[in-house]
Amino acid sequence: MGATELPWTISVYKGEGRILIIPIIRHIHGFSVDSDWFINIKDSGDKNQIGNGIFEAIKVIETSSLATSTSKESEHNSSWKNNSKYKSWVSFFNNNMRVGVVVKENREYRIVSNKRSAKVKGINDGFIKDAYLPPHAAIDEIGQAVIDCFNAAEEYYSVQKSNRKTPKRRKVELLSNTAPYKSVTYEVPKDSHFIDSQDYHAVEIYKGYSYCPNVGEESIAEFYFGMGYEEDCDLTSDNIRACWEKINGKADFFEIKEAEHEIFKIRAEMINKNIHKIVYYKEFDENDIFTCEMVVKQPNRRKKTDEKLTKMFEVFVSKCRWE
Repeated sequence: MGATELPWTISVYKGEGRILIIPIIRHIHGFSVDSDWFINIKDSGDKNQIGNGIFEAIKVIETSSLATSTSKESEHNSSWKNNSKYKSWVSFFNNNMRVGVVVKENREYRIVSNKRSAKVKGINDGFIKDAYLPPHAAIDEIGQAVIDCFNAAEEYYSVQKSNRKTPKRRKVELLSNTAPYKSVTYEVPKDSHFIDSQDYHAVEIYKGYSYCPNVGEESIAEFYFGMGYEEDCDLTSDNIRACWEKINGKADFFEIKEAEHEIFKIRAEMINKNIHKIVYYKEFDENDIFTCEMVVKQPNRRKKTDEKLTKMFEVFVSKCRWE
């Protein structure tokens, strides 16, 4: 085994007509540095090329010894500089998107497209999109996840570059035969801590956004559109409360009331030490429900964040429209 212990990290950069894959290894003085080893895939590559490159980078980390280069040597031999027309790190950083591939202690993969900081030049601050893959994930699956993260980053930066004053609106296509319209539009949460989590790999969720308080941490809250699966299409107050408490424990606060909204007609809320949950409902018929939901985990531990997210969620709901 090499000198770099799990979790392992690999930097993948896209820009200048190529994909650049660089494993990160430990230095003799205890910090992490880019390896001198790299793979340069011309013309951005395909999912198999990228997946193979990630596997090769993992082998390098597994067998690497501690790096001993001085800061001057590291600067001169830096892999990013030897594969770029840009001479300064900030210039390279601003013209190359980064996706991080993390191999966790249990050998699962976390693949994340990073967001450039708006406050400090040359560093990342938050995520645009992330994906989780099991330890046995195939080469093409890993490569495709990297491509998907880059695609999300390209879309994000394209919108940023256009400098549009109007908020970003997205669309949820409804899987309903009884809805008065075929889709709902909404504004993407503006807070940089939110990442696009797609449908969480759950058939009962249309679209979701996860709130990660710090880089590398798991989400503590979600905003998402769903189908009201927990309530089994019964929107009576007693049933909603019973279903929620069965999953989340006894409610310290529970309320259900009418909602004055173009789409949603019922609002339910529950709070205990484990969860703060708000759901807006639209019932199309007795077997067809559309929801907009907020979940904040352990709200008593993070009261200010819970208050902030609750206000943001109410704004999020208020911007939803039929289309």
